[in-house]
Amino acid sequence: MAIVGPFTSGVLGLMLLALAWVCGWVPRSQPATPGIALLVWLGYINLLLGAFNMIPGFPLDGGRVLHAILWWILGDAERSTRAAARIGQIIAVFFIGSGILQFFQGAALGGLWVAFIGGSFYRPPALPIYRFRPAPFFVACASRTSCLPITPRWIPTCPCSNSSTNNCSVLDGVASWLSRIRACWV
Repeated sequence: MAIVGPFTSGVLGLMLLALAWVCGWVPRSQPATPGIALLVWLGYINLLLGAFNMIPGFPLDGGRVLHAILWWILGDAERSTRAAARIGQIIAVFFIGSGILQFFQGAALGGLWVAFIGGSFYRPPALPIYRFRPAPFFVACASRTSCLPITPRWIPTCPCSNSSTNNCSVLDGVASWLSRIRACWV
């Protein structure tokens, strides 16, 4: 699902550029009106946003897509997570180095901004951003004996609820049940 956002940005960008073309814009030329200029600008911004989000570094969508591809190739979630995280760190170091280099070449705040973006991607090995572990069960609890997990199994007790109300009957009323729901991690 991580590819949907960048794909949507790309399609939207192409649609906006196509609409600008239909309105009389010729690619690689100045737009004739402010409306066409807005369409062209939004089209290019969406294309760049989709491309940027596909950079294979966490927390971008490209990092999640890379993780999924590596998991499919390697067949091991933990190894693919480590590999994707390491690639994300390499890309982050590239961004940081590139930004610092741009800063010293006169780009000033633009270079610092690129370095800052790289710093937000970088996670040292001691603090991994994406460690594979089985997800905890999220459980909706209305009483100590009626817990409905969002996973395929039933959990008989829920430590976060003290209510003794029995909600086994559907006819009890969905509204009253929803008003007493509590959520807990097990």
